[in-house]
Amino acid sequence: MLSPWLTFCVYLFYGIPSFILYILTFYIILRYRKTFDSSFFHLYLYDGALNLFTFLNNYFKTRIPAITGYNTFIGAFYRVIANTIVLDITMLMNFHMAYVQYAITTLVSLNRLSVMLKYNTFEPLWRKYTWIAIVLICGVPLLNTKVVLHYNTQLSYLNTTDIYSITTDMPIDEVFSICIPFMIVSTVLSVAINFISVTVVRNLQTQIRYKAESNFIMITCITCLVQLCGTVLSVVRVKLAGTDVAVMLATLIPFISDGLSLVQPWLLLAFSHVARGKIMGTIFRKKLKKSAVAVPKSTTYTFDSSFFQLYLYDVVLNLFTFLNTYFKTRIPAITGYSSFIGAFYRTLVKQINNSANMIVLDITMLMNFHMAYIQYAITTLVSLNRLSVMLKYNTFEPLWRKYTWIAIVLICFVPLLNTRVILTHNTQLSYSNATDTYSITTDMVIRNLASQARYKAESNFIIIACITCFVQVCGAVSSFIRIQYLGTPIAVTLATYIPFISDGLSLVQPWLLLAFSHVIRNKIIGTIGRKKPSKSSVVIPRSTTFN
Repeated sequence: MLSPWLTFCVYLFYGIPSFILYILTFYIILRYRKTFDSSFFHLYLYDGALNLFTFLNNYFKTRIPAITGYNTFIGAFYRVIANTIVLDITMLMNFHMAYVQYAITTLVSLNRLSVMLKYNTFEPLWRKYTWIAIVLICGVPLLNTKVVLHYNTQLSYLNTTDIYSITTDMPIDEVFSICIPFMIVSTVLSVAINFISVTVVRNLQTQIRYKAESNFIMITCITCLVQLCGTVLSVVRVKLAGTDVAVMLATLIPFISDGLSLVQPWLLLAFSHVARGKIMGTIFRKKLKKSAVAVPKSTTYTFDSSFFQLYLYDVVLNLFTFLNTYFKTRIPAITGYSSFIGAFYRTLVKQINNSANMIVLDITMLMNFHMAYIQYAITTLVSLNRLSVMLKYNTFEPLWRKYTWIAIVLICFVPLLNTRVILTHNTQLSYSNATDTYSITTDMVIRNLASQARYKAESNFIIIACITCFVQVCGAVSSFIRIQYLGTPIAVTLATYIPFISDGLSLVQPWLLLAFSHVIRNKIIGTIGRKKPSKSSVVIPRSTTFN
């Protein structure tokens, strides 16, 4: 059997891409609702929303507790909600959504068959009354599953493996005595309906077949196959309860559940060329053909100034600083001894004489100080860039574009003349029993390091440089006072604020750029909101529009 963490990683491997694809298909269908206006897509939206709810409920009820240790933050969270109705509702939904998923799979199969038999009659009815069927599917199973609330749902902790589980003292027959027959009946109906649908499709004329979206039959057939597998496994598990076979099947059923929950967007991507085209166009930002869209040169924008070259260098280095800070300070500060991350940190230092292990912490500590030089230096460099370009644009702008990379290389490497001293000292991983947290520290005297400066402006960009400079001043003043009063309560207090100032220097730039560059702001808002260009700037022939 796979270990809990390896199993969880497998869940994430297919779960995260499927979740993202679901959200993307929702966006495409809703954005292009005139293109995707059939009853199938109405059902897809309902089905997808309920599937995602089932998927997340399974994580909350089973998968996250199975990797959660007692001393972790998530373990503390589960203990807080242990005596609340949250666990009862979670357990109720665990059984309830089995009814919902199987019923909707059958409903989609029925939709495809009826629409292909009489499109003009049934398609309008499905569009108008689908919501009623969904309400019934969600509500009627409560007549059986509400019995779960009459029993005690508890959070259990297993000392031997240091994990949690959410269990109920309800006899499994209380729900499965009706749920299993329902699963069998709905699966048989789905198989029968899909068999008839495939037979009908083969006899349809090509034009009618296209109009009735017969390619979606493949989607319902494959979903039905997953449903059939789930039914067979569930029936066998109940019949052989308490045996080794039942235990083995219990490990497979979550994957079948995920199959029912997550397979739809992948099938839509595979069998709907229209949906696939829209999705690919959204992901890869496909440009329309020149014949379809004419954009006058006056409406195009370029980002080839020296400011944007500096901005790219600055952002890359800022993101590196941000991630390094998380690895060095913030993640260890919330990591318990029994957690997976705690074990990971310990592997870095489990052999004191192993240089391959120790160099990771040494480099992390080196970068912690080294990036202070770089951030402050780039801030100063950008401010100098803005001033020089505004004084003599034609002289300095070409020089900045040509030689900026040299300045960046110097900024990145010259500080090593001072910061390399860190590598001569010992960097260690410390664990505090009192707080059950880690910290990465060095025995180097902090006064061995000095500070410097960094950053930007094109008229309105002067404001960006000034605000960044203000953050820089705050950081410099805080660091200076902390060093001068090292070991005092003032220094301890300032130590809690300095990470926020570091984040300010690391993360403030894109927000300032969004606030003070109208071109960037329009591009970003247009990208997020997928705004259509105005009619004055973009001409789209009628032949390229979608109905």
